[in-house]
Amino acid sequence: MNASPADQRRLLDLTELDARIAQADRLRQNPPQGVRVKELLAQRQAYSQELSRLLGARDDARTELARIESDVAVVQARSDRDAGRLASSANAKEAQGLESEIASLAKRKSALEDAELEVMERL
Repeated sequence: MNASPADQRRLLDLTELDARIAQADRLRQNPPQGVRVKELLAQRQAYSQELSRLLGARDDARTELARIESDVAVVQARSDRDAGRLASSANAKEAQGLESEIASLAKRKSALEDAELEVMERL
């Protein structure tokens, strides 16, 4: 059985439409810019991970800085207290011990302040 020329034309048109629909569907599923989009998404993920790492390091440094500042304040308060005790001390042995303690606290404070500067530089 032969189809009429008009029916054949419609079948050809239908076949062409099916091919165009299939092509459009393939392009929709795999757009030409899809590779670039995937690259950009991977880059964004890498930047996000790096940002998280850097924020964590910053927060750690801030915490460390606060701890060091607190330690400096404690050492300074102890040094001030010992200096006051030294000024009012009449006992030579006690005065010598306090002087030694104050010198030790000064070294400790200097070390803490150096560590504080290092942390501030990292920040």
